[in-house]
Amino acid sequence: MAAALRAAVIGCGNVAGNHAAAYRDLPGVDLVACADVDPDRAARLARPYGAVASHPDDLFGPGLDLDLVSVCTPHPTHEAVVTRAAAHGVHVLCEKPIATELAAVGRMVAACEAAGVIMGWRSSAGSGPPPAASARRSTTAPWAPPSSGTPRSCCTATRHTTPPTPGAEPGRPTAGES
Repeated sequence: MAAALRAAVIGCGNVAGNHAAAYRDLPGVDLVACADVDPDRAARLARPYGAVASHPDDLFGPGLDLDLVSVCTPHPTHEAVVTRAAAHGVHVLCEKPIATELAAVGRMVAACEAAGVIMGWRSSAGSGPPPAASARRSTTAPWAPPSSGTPRSCCTATRHTTPPTPGAEPGRPTAGES
């Protein structure tokens, strides 16, 4: 049997509990750390899961050996957190919106591709697989801005879905996706 994936949640606000619970409930994944700039908030989330409470700056140090992280920090910080995780060889599941500007999405995807890690995100709360399952099935498609010149949701620039439907246009949702 393969070793369990070692996961952490970065940013311990409201949505972080959904990620922590999904990791708890998913076989083959262990939630080992919860990190937040507020130590009390990190401790409150970590305690019921038996995880370590940490500051985000200490998360990638020796000892935790993370395989993947959920990024649940405020939107403007996503790029810095994602690129740091990628630089440490850690797969990333990022909460929506993935970034506050389209160019940041490109930099995030490029950092993950360069590091050889998978990047995914939750496109809508309450639908689809739990976050860890999404991270396991993620594919990072080549990133490109929309050809129309009109910005779309950043979340359509790269997807964390099951493999694309044959004949579907890359980067465009197929029936039933949003």
